Amino acid sequence: MADPAPREGVERILGEPTSERLGFLPRQARLLHRSILRRFAATGAPPARAELDAEARQCLRELAEWDLVGLGQRGEIEHAYPFATERTPHRVQIADGAQPYAVSALHALGAPAMLETDAEIVSVDPQTRRRIRVTVGDQGATADWQPATTVVFVGILIVCSELGDARACGPYTKFFGTRDSAETWAEARSNRVTGVLLDQDEALRAAERHFAGLLRRHLRSV
Repeated sequence: MADPAPREGVERILGEPTSERLGFLPRQARLLHRSILRRFAATGAPPARAELDAEARQCLRELAEWDLVGLGQRGEIEHAYPFATERTPHRVQIADGAQPYAVSALHALGAPAMLETDAEIVSVDPQTRRRIRVTVGDQGATADWQPATTVVFVGILIVCSELGDARACGPYTKFFGTRDSAETWAEARSNRVTGVLLDQDEALRAAERHFAGLLRRHLRSV
């Protein structure tokens, strides 16, 4: 079920950090990406396509090509990592902000690190249906986990892993109240899902690597 090398396993599934992909995009696309993330944090939702002019819509398509946002059939934003438009099991109450949904458990942990603020994450163990609460402090650097035995499974469909497509990891990256619960859930899906089980510190550090300071790096790159 689990990869024996947690960091390497996570990087294999998630790919390079978001900030590294941003470096290949033009200034206007980076500015739009930043404004989308800020809107999610402030209101819980992204800007509607109708709010964007022709240049911004072209930038949006570029962001989608680099898997920085996901678009629906009508061009509306469905997600902009770490946030999701549709309901997911993971909700992030941002300090002095909104309550956006996160794409996955790891994205939920990354949101406060990206915004450099505190947050409270509420999720659920998909195996036991037990409520999970993670209170993130020190601008994403520390966390209090309830239950104290909570772990994170970072998973991906095996077919997507073989094809090198990490975009399908969101639905399979989850919080679990105990290691036993995570292993039971993953074992029942071992014919189609592979992944790595992270303890709390490993999960927090992985989220930091992918999202910490992202908006500040936006400013330096534009």
